Amino acid sequence: MNKFDRNICHAGFDENNSDHLERYKSFVRYVVSGDWDKAKECLGEVDVRSVVVRAVDGLEGAITLHVAAWEGHAHMVKDLVHLMTQEDLKTKTDSGHHTALHMAAQKGHVHVVKELPVLLMGEVQDMDGDTALHLAVQDGKVDVVKELVLLMRQEDLKIKNDAGYTALHLAVNKGDMPMVKEFVTKEKVTAVDPTDDYGYTALHVAAREGHLDVIRGLVSLLKTRQEDHLELKTAEDFTTFGSAISLGVSEEILMEKAKYMVEQYENTLGSILEIQNANGSTALHSAVLTGKVDIVKELVPFMRKEGLEIQDADGCTPLNCALLYGNVDIAKE
Repeated sequence: MNKFDRNICHAGFDENNSDHLERYKSFVRYVVSGDWDKAKECLGEVDVRSVVVRAVDGLEGAITLHVAAWEGHAHMVKDLVHLMTQEDLKTKTDSGHHTALHMAAQKGHVHVVKELPVLLMGEVQDMDGDTALHLAVQDGKVDVVKELVLLMRQEDLKIKNDAGYTALHLAVNKGDMPMVKEFVTKEKVTAVDPTDDYGYTALHVAAREGHLDVIRGLVSLLKTRQEDHLELKTAEDFTTFGSAISLGVSEEILMEKAKYMVEQYENTLGSILEIQNANGSTALHSAVLTGKVDIVKELVPFMRKEGLEIQDADGCTPLNCALLYGNVDIAKE
């Protein structure tokens, strides 16, 4: 008895019955084509759940849900979710590589992903430690990334694969700003959170890889977020002290307060750019060490003086590093 026949037996079919064999093969064909009504008709009196949780692919061990997700049959997936237990839904292929959510994400089937939110609770990882979000990023499925980031919990977005990378790090490493933007505009993660196993933030990675548009995008998003916070804080203060002028508080005092808030905003942005990785390097160090002049030009104007003087594990400031490697153009910046 081969593997395909054993699956028939386990599913409640008699492998010695030619009618059962034909009906099971027809069931598989209809599942692949997405005709769920005809697929169920093939089962006859056999319990539907007992069949759908068994492999329909003798090579990979894919169950009905895997096939439906891979082929993009959202209507079938929706029905199967109600038929199967949560443990059934987390079933992986024989290789241990993929769940149905991984498959849908990898293929870019957003409509299927929307039917599988149950698999996002405590994100399931494949044999390489990748979540469905990791795979969507790797395969450039922006629409799926957008949907998953929206659905996933903050702690799940920080999951690292076996290589030590979060999905955000992979997106930054690719230099895909539209994809990166989906992460940082949801206010679930920022350009400095999370870090990889070596303490690299998204800014570090973008600087190291020379992705100028990503650096500009991240800095812009950080500035916008800080400006929004400043605007909100200003509005709150003027609400609280709205009658200050009429109470005799001078305009000079109010202007001093506004100036102080702007300084706080600049300090916050500067401190973000000063975050060091496991080697003590800031994002600016990363740009200098890899000779990325354009990145250095982009970062330096936003750095505070104390940020420019930060030393890495070898005691080098960004300027020291530039001089050490003889990079005059970077040293001038």
